[in-house]
Amino acid sequence: MYSMIISFGMTSNLLSTVQTLYNDPELSDIKIIINNEAHFLMTKFIKTAAPKLYKTVDLAVLHAAMTQAPRQVTELSPDEAINQLVSVLSQKTQKKYITVTFTLTTVSRDTVVAVLESLYGKTIQLSLENLDEIHQLATIFGMKDLIAQCTQFLQEQIAVFKKTAIADAFVNAWKKTMENKSPLHLLYHNAIVENLLQQPKERILELTGNFEFDTLKEYLKSETLTCGEDLVYEIVKNWTASHTVTENQIRDLFSMVKLELLSVDYLMTKVKLNVDGIPYETYVKALEGSAKRLFGDTQQSNSSRSEKKSPMPKLDHTKLPVMFGLGKHNALYPGFHQVTKEEVDTQAFKHLFKGQHFRHNGLHVFDDFNADIICCQSGIPLALGDGRWFRFGNCSKGGVSLQKNTIRLAHTSASDAEYVKKSIDTICVANKSTGVHVPCDADSGLFVVNWIKF
Repeated sequence: MYSMIISFGMTSNLLSTVQTLYNDPELSDIKIIINNEAHFLMTKFIKTAAPKLYKTVDLAVLHAAMTQAPRQVTELSPDEAINQLVSVLSQKTQKKYITVTFTLTTVSRDTVVAVLESLYGKTIQLSLENLDEIHQLATIFGMKDLIAQCTQFLQEQIAVFKKTAIADAFVNAWKKTMENKSPLHLLYHNAIVENLLQQPKERILELTGNFEFDTLKEYLKSETLTCGEDLVYEIVKNWTASHTVTENQIRDLFSMVKLELLSVDYLMTKVKLNVDGIPYETYVKALEGSAKRLFGDTQQSNSSRSEKKSPMPKLDHTKLPVMFGLGKHNALYPGFHQVTKEEVDTQAFKHLFKGQHFRHNGLHVFDDFNADIICCQSGIPLALGDGRWFRFGNCSKGGVSLQKNTIRLAHTSASDAEYVKKSIDTICVANKSTGVHVPCDADSGLFVVNWIKF
């Protein structure tokens, strides 16, 4: 535990004598009641060291004088006069105090005693565990020297973890200042933010998970946020999962994630459209943007906000962010593979395929060949939800001629290309109820880039 000892300069004998004066009912003229416990003090000891406390006592004296009932002079009988005299004499033996009462629910008894004893020269030990309470009481009493010592102590602790991990004691103290709305909270918070990205990932998620909503928004917009966007997404995901949030808050936070900077693999495996409130169009655009970065720079899979981006090179059809394409069935095309039934069955595949089909207004052609029925890897035709096979037609004449590096729209045996565009998200692998396909030379295949995992 980090600590600091504070004391006032006195000779040891004098200091010991002065310390005995604390909480002495016979010698004190002030009674401070804090959280229902009385503490006896002397005016001379608080006037300079705790001026705000002295002012509170002074106001209490003035209030008592103004509210005191005026004396009424009445004629007394001899017996009444004797009784009143006896009452006055007995009261002279009872000590009268100026009484001030405080209710401080966030300050412990030990802290109260330590701070009051320090007025009489006793050392006070600062630690991350009691710092906020001592600072709070010192502020209420106007103890400027003690406030300065608290600030200095905190700055020394901040300097320590700039070279090491943020200690649990510091984190707990930071949370306490947040709960108590302490003036020290900003110092704690700024220190954590400045050193946050040097911490392990789990620590980062823990700390940002304790941010308030507006605080997190400010952090996500700050210049100090220089990490990869995958981590930014995880920060937001973790925060929304650990708080009670509204749909607007979810959308607000996820809108601050630069999805186009996420790696393609992360977009495909981690980002959830419905749960995270991310619009489908935004997701597809981000996925294509991430793919474009990958094609432009094969070493860059997760971009940081702080990195300076070089202009995107001008690419031809084969180097555009194409994720799907048409080729000869069972042919090999570098960087792509023919889709499997398992991939086609996933919702992620359908979402991405629809987006690519709309954005490019069809499918890219990888080869010069004649094509009809579009098949998956096992040779089974692909179909729409109505069971009709996905195809180009003209099978009896060897299929339709396709040219390399063009974009083509397919149709089905019962629907034109426009209908296919509207129903493209129902793509599936045909079942036997719609007929058995006999392989032919005009079979084509649907291909997808290798780095996408569904």
